[in-house]
Amino acid sequence: RDGLSQRTIDTYINAAFDKNIDPTVHTGSVMEGGNNHYYTNRLSLTIPYIKCAVLTQDAYRVNYGLRYLNHIFEYVDRNAAVPMNANGFYSDGSLVFHNAMAYNLGYGAAYLESLAYLVYMSADTVLDVKNVYGYDNIYGMIEDAFLPFVYKNQSMAMVMGRTKTDNALSVIRSIMTILNYAPAEEKAQLTAVLKTTL
Repeated sequence: RDGLSQRTIDTYINAAFDKNIDPTVHTGSVMEGGNNHYYTNRLSLTIPYIKCAVLTQDAYRVNYGLRYLNHIFEYVDRNAAVPMNANGFYSDGSLVFHNAMAYNLGYGAAYLESLAYLVYMSADTVLDVKNVYGYDNIYGMIEDAFLPFVYKNQSMAMVMGRTKTDNALSVIRSIMTILNYAPAEEKAQLTAVLKTTL
């Protein structure tokens, strides 16, 4: 940033915001509430959105990006009066995408990788993602939706969707990063489980 003129910064940032006006909404698609980016996709859009907001010292956009990240830590409510999109985490450890496909180690692996990066990037700052409402659910998600499907550094193929490359090591690295910043109790409990998968 220090080596760029303000005009150059504004040009790049304006282009970025022009293509990513709102990280919660899919361009050209209208769905109920407009919040039709879930989990991995929302993270992928929100991280650069927040970075641009930080560069321009735009507190509104920073807070907006963080505020709407709470959706990525929600469980799907099977008993909701108005059923939500079927995509997402379920309390039984399922992670569903495309409304019917098990993707714990497909999109789920990308979700964990992006989240681990954001946890590392924001730790101990005013932007700390761990302060987002619902973040504490991530420890249960790790225990139920990820760890059971990794064993001896290998991924269970039945929950990889169309992903072809075994990504067990990436999942393990992401979990280790997240646990580095976890409360002592959760860190100890999940680290003990993680060791059994290696």
